[in-house]
Amino acid sequence: MASTTAAGDAAMSEDIDPYSLSKTESSQQLKGSQSYYYWHADAERRRVTGEQPVPIPVPKKLASSEAVTPQKVRTIEKFAFMDDSNMVKVYISLEGELAGVTMDQVEAEFSERSLNVAIDLGATLHRFYVDRLSHSVDAGRCKAIVNKSGKLVLKLYKRNEHDRWQKLRALT
Repeated sequence: MASTTAAGDAAMSEDIDPYSLSKTESSQQLKGSQSYYYWHADAERRRVTGEQPVPIPVPKKLASSEAVTPQKVRTIEKFAFMDDSNMVKVYISLEGELAGVTMDQVEAEFSERSLNVAIDLGATLHRFYVDRLSHSVDAGRCKAIVNKSGKLVLKLYKRNEHDRWQKLRALT
């Protein structure tokens, strides 16, 4: 009976009983150094010489960074304001978590009809934002200062000094 396997054909061509070979030996005989089992065929030589297989590569850390925690944003809701002839002064009390704030921690942006003040305390950002002021201001002259009594004062210079500010925010 003829064998239909390639290993069997190779074994028969050399007058070796194909059933006397293991699958490993059959593959090695048929494919030589290209055999899946090549490493096993040379086991005795490696044992004598002490040759070891190629080590498994160890992953290398390319870079690392600390996880960035998102900054909490808190809205400043308590303030007072005063209409003072050619300017409007907004007073924000710096107490509690805001005690001891310096001008280095304050960032103020003014436009003709809005203002945005941010106090950065690292983990927390305190924000005072007015998107619609009652009247127009001269944004180039407006400024923020921290006074000695522990208050943040926003000086809003009126575009028209005859405007009377009943409210800081416009109703519409």
